[in-house]
Amino acid sequence: MQTERRLQMLKALSDESRLRLMLLIFSQKSLCVCELVDAVNLPQPTISRQLNILKQAGLVDSERRGKWMHYGLKSELEPWLQELLITSLPLAASIIEQKSNWCLTEKKGC
Repeated sequence: MQTERRLQMLKALSDESRLRLMLLIFSQKSLCVCELVDAVNLPQPTISRQLNILKQAGLVDSERRGKWMHYGLKSELEPWLQELLITSLPLAASIIEQKSNWCLTEKKGC
């Protein structure tokens, strides 16, 4: 059972767009869907579908705030996964640097 859960997590992270979303959420602790759309330059329905896969894999939680969904990391991520994300943070930083018009750079939020 534990092996299947880990495989599901790794499978969810094997997609580049989901890995980018996960790294951005990890680097910022919590992000709105609109912020993620700006950051990865994908349509909102695509982002929502990818976030749902991460949620089903047990990697993120969601919370509705007004009309927008906000996503954050699951609080009980396994240590091996936390270490993987920590070592991958430079990739998240490069994504943020590439998006100078990203609303988080000005801390506006949604």
